[in-house]
Amino acid sequence: MTYEELLTLLLGWTGRRVQVAIVVGEPLVTIAILDGLLAGGEKLSDGGVDAVAVAFADATAGFLITAALLDGAGWDERDRATLVVRMGPVTLWIALEADQADIPPFERTSISTNPAAGPRA
Repeated sequence: MTYEELLTLLLGWTGRRVQVAIVVGEPLVTIAILDGLLAGGEKLSDGGVDAVAVAFADATAGFLITAALLDGAGWDERDRATLVVRMGPVTLWIALEADQADIPPFERTSISTNPAAGPRA
């Protein structure tokens, strides 16, 4: 999944409840779990960095998607309803709440849960 496809997908989930797990390292360690309605994204332009800040509706949390750090994005190979986004040492696991899990018709790109394996088409 390209950076633009990823942003289109995430921004298409605006107003929907998602859960985001932020994990780092090997073995994987969860450092945060965010839950709430996505409010949308805001393009950041600081020194030529191509990034979007995705915020939750309650304005207490959010996460960044940075084009230069994007190592891969696709559907989790185990459940196909969780979006896995790898940016450097950080992995985001993003899932719609169960009753909202009508996955949009983007090309299904599997991504291994093993960070060393990289994305697979």
